[in-house]
Amino acid sequence: METERVFENCVKCSEPKSDGPDCLNCGVIYAKAEAKHREDLGKIRIAREELFSEPHCENPVRQYTSSARINKQLAALGEFSIFFTKKEIKYLPNVLREDENVKALSSGLVDGNTWLIVVSDQRLLFLDKGMLYGLKQMEMNYEKVSAVSHSMGLLLASLIVSTSGGIKKIDSIPKNDAPKISNLISDLIRNTHKKDLPTTQNNNMDITSQLERLASLLERGLLTEEEFKTQKEKLLK
Repeated sequence: METERVFENCVKCSEPKSDGPDCLNCGVIYAKAEAKHREDLGKIRIAREELFSEPHCENPVRQYTSSARINKQLAALGEFSIFFTKKEIKYLPNVLREDENVKALSSGLVDGNTWLIVVSDQRLLFLDKGMLYGLKQMEMNYEKVSAVSHSMGLLLASLIVSTSGGIKKIDSIPKNDAPKISNLISDLIRNTHKKDLPTTQNNNMDITSQLERLASLLERGLLTEEEFKTQKEKLLK
């Protein structure tokens, strides 16, 4: 019989456990949080066994869609966790545009359901195919995303995406996926906003407002100090 694991740290915030029943740092009740954590670990273990027990599944995602173009993209992604999202992956040919390329895949919890997270070169997609309903789809265009960050737990992580309409948090993302996805989205946001940088040929815009826009992009981390100085010098010439 497998011995039940004893946690020395809080499973939510990773701080050392206090003597009381709840965490002094984040406020969760230890017993309840640990029971949920063990349940999540069990689901991950079952999904991993199912994923890699299939015959000829050196790269499991290759057989999941009807599109050779998308299958080739998925095969080139490397290691990303896609637990409980096989149904959603099958719908990628119906969702992705002809000129859209997948940069990363993962899975996470949104509003209590497991969603497929798709990072493409054009947008951030969330897909959920329920048992009794059709495909649910959410998307975020990088032009409207102002920032992205992640927080790490013991084995799982969360992704926080900030847009002009609010903040979207995705929980229970595999720990190894979160930093890769967060950095990738940050790069895509930065590249998207660079396309909107003011140029010296745009005489209709006031130089002051252009400088303010550059300062805003720098403050939000969408420009480096060097890029800010270069664009500033161009405006002031």
